Amino acid sequence: MNPIVRSLLILAGVAVVCAVLIFMVRPSVQMSRTFSGLPQGARAEFDAWATSPIGVDASTLNVVLPPAEFEEAKKVFFEAWNAQAERISAYQPVINDINTRNAYLPADSAEFVTGTEEIVVAWEALTAHPAYALEDMNLLVPTSPAAAQT
Repeated sequence: MNPIVRSLLILAGVAVVCAVLIFMVRPSVQMSRTFSGLPQGARAEFDAWATSPIGVDASTLNVVLPPAEFEEAKKVFFEAWNAQAERISAYQPVINDINTRNAYLPADSAEFVTGTEEIVVAWEALTAHPAYALEDMNLLVPTSPAAAQT
């Protein structure tokens, strides 16, 4: 047999043995080391856990809709938000002009800021409600075109 072919066969055999050691023997040794320090039934308990399907039993879910008071507080907040958005959109040219010039807001053009207290009061009433959750707010659904821009 040619010595080059013989050395290539030996090299291929060593590579196969190394691959078997790395990908088959090593993980099983690590797993046996892991489970050797555990109590007697831990391996069976782990196998039962690892092979059980993950899911939610629909009968155990308890879905409760927000109460009417929360919906009313949410409606008041969004009405205040929309009113403020309408005021701000009416003054949008003034705001853009001030922004481009890096100027201060003139006192006679600050009327759109007056509705802020109404929003704060509505927000405090909404967040103080026991059923308050951000998921129930539907903040990604704007209720007016002006509110969609703010």
